[in-house]
Amino acid sequence: MIENHEVTSRLLGLLQLPFAEQLEAATVSADTQVLVNPRDGVLKVVSCGEMLGEDEQEAFKLRLHGDVVTRALARSSIALPRLRRIAEACLSGEITTVDELRLRLERRTSAIFFVALILFIAVCLALLYFFSH
Repeated sequence: MIENHEVTSRLLGLLQLPFAEQLEAATVSADTQVLVNPRDGVLKVVSCGEMLGEDEQEAFKLRLHGDVVTRALARSSIALPRLRRIAEACLSGEITTVDELRLRLERRTSAIFFVALILFIAVCLALLYFFSH
């Protein structure tokens, strides 16, 4: 799909946290490929050949993630600067573990929710104080 310039928002969604979770569970070799079923958008990590050593596994998974996401973004009309920065960090070695990759990919909606909740409570307390005096 990526080589055919068929990069959709659905595929870009799969290349974020679901792809990182699959990479974390996969055992990779130097011949590892990422396959996408164009009909249902299922992403699979397929390894064949001699498996890499445990130390090489993590670094290869991160380079693979960075490479696949970078190629997909280059062929997509959708601009996702945050995802591009994460992919570049995978390729440069700034991200060193798949767990760190997952943390960077997770949305920060819970933080936004708590900030909004705290602001709401502060406004309610200010109104309560204002009307009680």
